[in-house]
Amino acid sequence: MVLGQPESSPPEDSGVAQEMVSRLLHINAATGRATVLADLPRYHPGLLQVSPIAPLAVLAGPPSEHEGEKAFLHILTPKADLGKVIFLPDGVEGFISVRWSADGRSPVLTAISRTEGDEPPRPVFYVVDPVAGELSPVEKPEVYSSPEENPDLSLSEAEASLAAPKGSPPLKARLALLAASKPTPGEHAFAAAAIDAEQAALSPTRDSVAYVAHGAAFVREIVRVPKEVYLEAHAAARRSHALADAKQVALGILMHAADNEDRLPSAQEFPHVLLPYLKAEGPLQAFVYLAPADRIADIESPSVTRLGYIPVPPEG
Repeated sequence: MVLGQPESSPPEDSGVAQEMVSRLLHINAATGRATVLADLPRYHPGLLQVSPIAPLAVLAGPPSEHEGEKAFLHILTPKADLGKVIFLPDGVEGFISVRWSADGRSPVLTAISRTEGDEPPRPVFYVVDPVAGELSPVEKPEVYSSPEENPDLSLSEAEASLAAPKGSPPLKARLALLAASKPTPGEHAFAAAAIDAEQAALSPTRDSVAYVAHGAAFVREIVRVPKEVYLEAHAAARRSHALADAKQVALGILMHAADNEDRLPSAQEFPHVLLPYLKAEGPLQAFVYLAPADRIADIESPSVTRLGYIPVPPEG
């Protein structure tokens, strides 16, 4: 992941604009640990590729359309900021693509080689030894094929308006959306992977999402589960949330009764008389009030009498 960060913080009254630097991070999805690979130059007209296996990246430039510029390759590792620089042999004009070897640990370069006479330029291939910094020409390189666990997933960004308290304007948020290319008929094709994400990226194997929000980097695992298991977990979460909301409303009812000589709210008074006793209106909107008595003392069996309920999916 490439993350833009301030390079320095000039004094507020200096009139100097804050400089930004592009910082390349390698994030371990299993541990959530981020390792800085390099601070990239402000202008790098090249091809940046990160290894799908190792904390290693390459910055190849300039691309083939930059004529007259010497083609180079930067090896980026956690131990070297813009480390070894490798120049391609004479006669090679620029890069077409940068891929990875079958084991995911060595860059595989496709470049353009000049030819004599009227012959068109031809592609040439090199495998890079990132430790020795050496190029080896190859005829037909074997390239890395990602063992994707979720090949039908992609990641995109979108602007969204979120619900806000009454009287307030809608909240704007940037969403990182996971999209399924072949959703099950009748089901949603999108799911929010992150809210207020400044940047987001899928892992090479599409089994996790890394994103940056509010100045921190996060990693969320993508787990494929049977639909029935997901629906049951979702229903259990709704029941747990409803139980917490119902407890808030019940406590508000009892607090109102304590302030009003043990008198319970009438059906006509509910829910507005309880607003001072709750932090939010949400639980009140879902609560079905039964108004079991006028006063608490009129309830014959308090331990089994329901004040009300919130409808939830049944268990199982």
